[in-house]
Amino acid sequence: MILFVASFFIICYSFEVYYSMCKNVLKLCEDTEMFQMIRRLFLIANSTVNPFVFAYLKRDIKKEVNRRVNVLCRKRSLELNAQPHTERETQTVKLE
Repeated sequence: MILFVASFFIICYSFEVYYSMCKNVLKLCEDTEMFQMIRRLFLIANSTVNPFVFAYLKRDIKKEVNRRVNVLCRKRSLELNAQPHTERETQTVKLE
């Protein structure tokens, strides 16, 4: 899994490195609209995937997310149970 993540990162940023070297350092490349879109797509893809990969791989992050979700669910459950329901509200809730 780590090999996949590292490979994905390298692939995503290789377009940006290539462009930077070619355009800014060597001054050999032209910046086409298609290449710009591909570069941006890979950078966005990498940024989008990273949080999910870290959440999946890191145990401490996974534990913290589970803990916070449980706390929020418990808090919501207590709020719902603490509210007095009239007969009319109960009927409305059942119909929804």
